[in-house]
Amino acid sequence: MIKHGLVIPDGMTERQLQEVRELAGRCAKADSLELKLNWGMLEHRPRGTANDFLWYERGKLVGFLALYHFVPKEAEVGGMVHPDFRQKGIFNALTEAALLSARKQNIPSLLFACPRQSQGAKAFAEARRAGYTISDYGMKLTEQVAHEPLTGIRLARGVKSQRELLIRLDSLGFDSSEEESETLVDMTLDNPPQDTPYIAYNEEGEAVGRINSHIRDGNAHFFCFSVVPQHRRKGYGRQILLSAIGLANKQGLRSMTLEVACNNAEALTLYHRCGFRETYINDYYRLDTQAFVREEICTGY
Repeated sequence: MIKHGLVIPDGMTERQLQEVRELAGRCAKADSLELKLNWGMLEHRPRGTANDFLWYERGKLVGFLALYHFVPKEAEVGGMVHPDFRQKGIFNALTEAALLSARKQNIPSLLFACPRQSQGAKAFAEARRAGYTISDYGMKLTEQVAHEPLTGIRLARGVKSQRELLIRLDSLGFDSSEEESETLVDMTLDNPPQDTPYIAYNEEGEAVGRINSHIRDGNAHFFCFSVVPQHRRKGYGRQILLSAIGLANKQGLRSMTLEVACNNAEALTLYHRCGFRETYINDYYRLDTQAFVREEICTGY
């Protein structure tokens, strides 16, 4: 049977993932921008929860929207519509379906990641009366920085028996609740070898910070990078990041990326000193899931 309209799968099949890859490639080429789709999460979806929403026109995937759960009370949203099928209400229909699912999951808000150069994404967010919250730079390592031998910090792979330590470091480093930290820590621990959490120890053997690495298609993406407050301004942050770059080099990886809030001047200075440069900007808009949702979404298979 030819698929037409909205399809909500219970986990993504390999065929659906390939359709999304092809659609993402078409949209990225047409718009000259990078789409944030979190492939590691798409490829390991849990069953029983509606997180992915696909729109077909006569058997062809032309629209896609996904929910990504990094913290308990909010889901990040990424999505796209084929250039030839825009201005037809497809992304609105996908959003309505996502809002219904989020409400059933008791998620109060959705956070839409909108590429800065996409006027359509910004117009959509404003039309939905989503509130602007923050902007992130996507950064890429463009030069290997020469540095002295790194003797003050040792990175060690975190394991499941250190779950509580990883949660505590994350909570302290980002000034968040341990409940908020649990989701991402568990997600990272459950996805080897693509995801690796590292714990940073100083010369006294104290755990002073952490950094995660997600490896995909020859690229190491660093995330959850932080130093606990009592050990900041000691040069540990630079040593942690340079150590992570060194580990990626040893794995034969030459492409490395990370993201940082545009207003985090201190982190930006550090990343520049370590060889990273800005490549794109995402603006984030928050939408209340209790906003009006049309119940009569037209579904089709």
